[in-house]
Amino acid sequence: MNTSSSNVRPSLLSTLPRPRPLLFVVAIIVMLLPLHSLNFNGQPIASAIVTVNDNWSKLGIKVNDDLSIMLSLPDDWKVEKSSLNDNIQNAITISPPRNLPALAHQDKLSVGIEELEDSNIDLYAYSISAKEILSSRLIDFELIDSLPINITDLQGERILFNHNVNGKTVRVLQTWIIEDDTAFILTFATTPERFEYYNPMINKIIYSLDINWGQNEVKDNNNNNLLPNSSDNHSIYKSEFGFELSYPNSWTIDEGNNRVSFISTQTDEMDTYLERLDIYYNIFSNSINNLTSSPNFTQEIDETLSVHLLDEIEYLKNNLQDLNIISINNFQNENNASGKEMVYTYISNGVQTKVYEFLLMGNSNFIIMTFSTNILDSNDDEDDFFSNTLEFIVNSIRFLNR
Repeated sequence: MNTSSSNVRPSLLSTLPRPRPLLFVVAIIVMLLPLHSLNFNGQPIASAIVTVNDNWSKLGIKVNDDLSIMLSLPDDWKVEKSSLNDNIQNAITISPPRNLPALAHQDKLSVGIEELEDSNIDLYAYSISAKEILSSRLIDFELIDSLPINITDLQGERILFNHNVNGKTVRVLQTWIIEDDTAFILTFATTPERFEYYNPMINKIIYSLDINWGQNEVKDNNNNNLLPNSSDNHSIYKSEFGFELSYPNSWTIDEGNNRVSFISTQTDEMDTYLERLDIYYNIFSNSINNLTSSPNFTQEIDETLSVHLLDEIEYLKNNLQDLNIISINNFQNENNASGKEMVYTYISNGVQTKVYEFLLMGNSNFIIMTFSTNILDSNDDEDDFFSNTLEFIVNSIRFLNR
């Protein structure tokens, strides 16, 4: 694997963490009410919806008097109460709108709670058992990827796998977290062709999970800070140019002129990830300083970012071999850092490289953040997954008041 840095400003966000198997993927029905909070007795919960941004709201789910959970969801996704057998006593299913062609499988997200019979079971043992159950119960089960996950200081695991339903391949991203002898399981199932489309949304939903014990009210966590404590294997980098983020303690920092890079330790020659994050800041400062807080401020920011996006595309065209721009989308993380996300490929040292690049603006600050990975086999649709660590970094970045 080539771990050398390219001249291009890489990027991030297609990180696909993994889902959790156990009896959760097997039976799940779908339907829904537009974003109401509900409990597992089918009764509405008061004060449930909290605005996340223009298109997302928070769904509060009351499991019982001692436990409630909260998730952020797109406003056009719908929810229906559903119950599963075996050990998973409570579950709901959430469906996105039919904005893509309906193939053989309906896209769906499921949320379940499993009370563990063995209070001594740890995450490692639970994960082994879950994978064994999936492998034995699902037709043509194929584990694609698996890695640990950390959500608001809670440890879990995510797996990505395929299996066969009625002769068609279904791709599943499953995440489970264990706390207080309880497993919280989030499962998203779709077709392999649609997975990349949904991946950024599913990542945002998963990282919005908030678990509340001993509270009858669903609390408003709209101001949660996603930056972890330095004690849980992460450190906080705070830039004098007005932004901060969290990164693994084992990564090294390399700073240059208007640039900071976070470089992982590469120990596995078969690792397909370049895992080098580059951030360029203090760029286009004049145009940003000229922005004013007016009724059209948000539109001004979007227009300014669009102009700089065109400049960036021109830069890439002039400096990269065989540039192929795959997609350009608006982006917002859980700390409300917003901007443009661009995905593209190019040839570096004879190897095709895929790049996720973000242009972000906030509090009169502007940065370009990039992360790239080599595509060892451009025909393999399973090699464009980023580690959970990188997704965590992207979601942790926030702009500071200066």
